Amino acid sequence: MGICYAFDRGASRLRAHAALRRDNSCVQVFARMWDVVLFALYVAGILLDVIVFVLLLLLPFTVVFLLAGLAILGATCCRLPIDIMHWLSEGWREATRWYVNLLRPEEPEFADWGLECLLRIANMRRLPGAALPPIAQPNDAESPLLHGDEGSAS
Repeated sequence: MGICYAFDRGASRLRAHAALRRDNSCVQVFARMWDVVLFALYVAGILLDVIVFVLLLLLPFTVVFLLAGLAILGATCCRLPIDIMHWLSEGWREATRWYVNLLRPEEPEFADWGLECLLRIANMRRLPGAALPPIAQPNDAESPLLHGDEGSAS
């Protein structure tokens, strides 16, 4: 913007010089055309500021999304413990929820939808209400999560 200000000052000096001579219409036409160019530069500068602001706002989301998504996929491929994957997926979910609430507060399910996509890519099955499949325990043969309500006595 400082460059635009310097050019604007130069154009105003040209206009003043042309006004003193009163016969140099070429300088006046050049000064008017330069005003149009300066206006376009000002508008382009404002648009560039807006674009940079939006990119800076989205940068943490992009980094968190990519890192957490790659970490979840890597943890699946490398068979990392499920609690590490749970921590990664919950962090990703909270980060997406924060950004989505900025843009569309009426759709908080987007974070769950994104997590479902990551888990589907990783060939994992998510139980309703759980961030990730439960950790396998030695007594899973009696677990109602695996067999429904068959094993429960009521």
